[in-house]
Amino acid sequence: MAVLPDDLSAALDDELGRHPVARLTQSVDRLSARYRQGDAATSPILSSEADVAAYAGYRMPATYAAVHAVLAEAASRAPGFEPRTQIDVGGGTGAAVWAAAQVWPSLAKCTVLEQVAGAIGLGKRLAAGAGL
Repeated sequence: MAVLPDDLSAALDDELGRHPVARLTQSVDRLSARYRQGDAATSPILSSEADVAAYAGYRMPATYAAVHAVLAEAASRAPGFEPRTQIDVGGGTGAAVWAAAQVWPSLAKCTVLEQVAGAIGLGKRLAAGAGL
């Protein structure tokens, strides 16, 4: 199973360190309960910086690993494929972009579309914290 790259892991740890652990735990519990409901949200689910950080800390490693596994399998089946661009619709904090960059160093431009501005902001801070 793929683990987060060291630079991303360190940047995520720094971001998580900005919030009290109890607040992050509350957010994870609330978000998990909300997602299990299964019905459509009528308001943003990630409604605070702590929610976005908690979501990233809780989901980003698993999302990265899952996307990395799928893309690595795709790369093994198309050895000459060297994409230069990527678009991720609903990309959250950018886990899929990181996974794709690990699999295909040929990527030169990645675009993440996300409705939660805080998630985009955190993704940008993670990239900056990793020196990207």
